[in-house]
Amino acid sequence: MSLKSQIETAKDSVSKALITALQDKNETAVSDLFDAYNKLVSIQITETNKTVFSIGDYTIPTNYYGSSMSDDVISFTGLG
Repeated sequence: MSLKSQIETAKDSVSKALITALQDKNETAVSDLFDAYNKLVSIQITETNKTVFSIGDYTIPTNYYGSSMSDDVISFTGLG
């Protein structure tokens, strides 16, 4: 699940809870949930580098390895 869809799901959940709090006349919960909803709405999602490479059935984002594919992620120094 992407970050964007998780935030959308969270907004949906908070809005449902807000409706329930309004129906229950729970002023504290309404205030807190309204603040939470506004915070979720204000989150700016920027697209990251989506470049990937595949090995068989596995797809790996290049930004997983750091700034470049030449960065050492696993060091084999001293083996063998």
